[in-house]
Amino acid sequence: MIDFNDSAFIDDPYPALKKLREVGAPFWHEETGMFLAAGFKDASAVLRNRTLGRIFDPRTPESKWESFNWLHSDSILDSEPPKHTRLRSLVMKAFNPKKIESLRPEIERITASLLDEAAKKHEAQGHFDLIADFAEPLPVKVIAHLLGFPEKDEHLLRPWSQAIVKMYEVSPSIADQEAAQLASDEFAAYVHELMLERQTNPGTDLVSELAAVREEGEKLNTHELIATCVLLLNAGHEASVNGFGNGMVAALENKTQMAKLNADPDGLALTAVDEFLRFDAPLHLFERTATEDTEIGGVTIKKGQKIASLRSEEHT
Repeated sequence: MIDFNDSAFIDDPYPALKKLREVGAPFWHEETGMFLAAGFKDASAVLRNRTLGRIFDPRTPESKWESFNWLHSDSILDSEPPKHTRLRSLVMKAFNPKKIESLRPEIERITASLLDEAAKKHEAQGHFDLIADFAEPLPVKVIAHLLGFPEKDEHLLRPWSQAIVKMYEVSPSIADQEAAQLASDEFAAYVHELMLERQTNPGTDLVSELAAVREEGEKLNTHELIATCVLLLNAGHEASVNGFGNGMVAALENKTQMAKLNADPDGLALTAVDEFLRFDAPLHLFERTATEDTEIGGVTIKKGQKIASLRSEEHT
């Protein structure tokens, strides 16, 4: 019924997603080995139902996927209570609204610097690349600053992240799998060395604070700390880059809306970002696993089976 690898779907998924909504109920998708819920009511129910959890399935063989597996199983994103509750409580002691607000001056400095460089490139060459020159480096630089990564190593981060998240696509190639295994090993080893250094010489960065945080005698173990740092980069920059890119393409293709944004950028910035993410979202599929038999839209998802919530609204 739907081929996620089809080039036409990748170019424009919305016609196919509209057809899926017309099915009217979740249905089994053989290629991915899970049910797909495309209608708004069913897709929403998948995300809200407490018997559908975010449960990571380790890849095999373990000898090749060891780092990749624990980077996921020991992260907040792929944990359920009580582990998720414990991790979230510890991480929030170091990464909270006060910490985020303290980043504002540095984020403004990084943003201004990237825009200045883009302007210079445009003046010299008549063009610049909105993604490569601005959207990609901005979140990487911000997260690198947050974690206290040396500036000289920033170039390592996005390739590692891109290799790992490639595994979230349908049917990754053997080459993609090998790249993800290597990136997981290298990224984990890098953060581990940084953690050991910050335990001896703590600073004000998040790695130092995560290493020091404790609650009722509990603290993050080594794998949990490393997984948290890797998650911040992977989750914090991939969606940001793709959401911004999709949104800017949509805005540039709609001259009326772009004119409004140009006329009042400061006043419309917040609603523009919301609309970017709504109109052409960077993520469309959110997977859950049934922890017990669960009914969604009249269809029973057996314990252990998977179902995906599809973010599939029309462009309206």
